[in-house]
Amino acid sequence: NTLKRTIHKLVATQKKELIKEYASLDNKVSLCSYIWSDHWQSCSYMGITCHWIDNAWNIQKCLLSYRCFNDPHTAQNISHLMFIILEEYGLTSKIFSISFDNVSANTCSIDELIRLCQPSIGGKFFHIRCTCHIFNLCVQDDLKSLELYNKPIRSAIHYLWTHPQVLK
Repeated sequence: NTLKRTIHKLVATQKKELIKEYASLDNKVSLCSYIWSDHWQSCSYMGITCHWIDNAWNIQKCLLSYRCFNDPHTAQNISHLMFIILEEYGLTSKIFSISFDNVSANTCSIDELIRLCQPSIGGKFFHIRCTCHIFNLCVQDDLKSLELYNKPIRSAIHYLWTHPQVLK
């Protein structure tokens, strides 16, 4: 309990410092958000990382939020939780871009966030698609075309690693 209280105090102190820094920031920030599910515990999480250049021209980054997100992954729920987090840090008017993966609900939530946050340049660069996610989708698609060749190789490896003499 003591450790828990100490960590909560430390997080609260650092959050206050970040809020002060964001309030004095002359530049815009870029966000990266990802939602993933823990299938073992049947729950989902949303993480938001903030990247910015501080007033001394140093590149900074910080994990803003790591929250449980068990609501349905609709555009409205995603944009609502993001907006709540952005309001907590006073960032609603300081966003330049948000990087999401290409899940359709994420893409649709951008329109709602543009309406709520009113980003600069009319939101032209507001949504940046996650390149790593796009590459992953391409690789997964190509691997499907190689399934005919992959299955026998995987079966052979499985056989070898489960063979009694190999286990010895």
